[in-house]
Amino acid sequence: MLVGWTQEAKDHFGATEVNKSLRHNIIPANMKVKETVKHKIGLFMNLTEPMNVGRNTDE
Repeated sequence: MLVGWTQEAKDHFGATEVNKSLRHNIIPANMKVKETVKHKIGLFMNLTEPMNVGRNTDE
């Protein structure tokens, strides 16, 4: 997550005018972390292939 945040922050800070608000640069970097977390949650929740752990499927 830190790598994604750092890369996004570098990209935005490099292209930003000198007197621009810090928020203008930080929000996109934080959104990159949100995307990464959403992706990781999706992997752990295994939404595409439910495992049915602890459920009897013979009924």
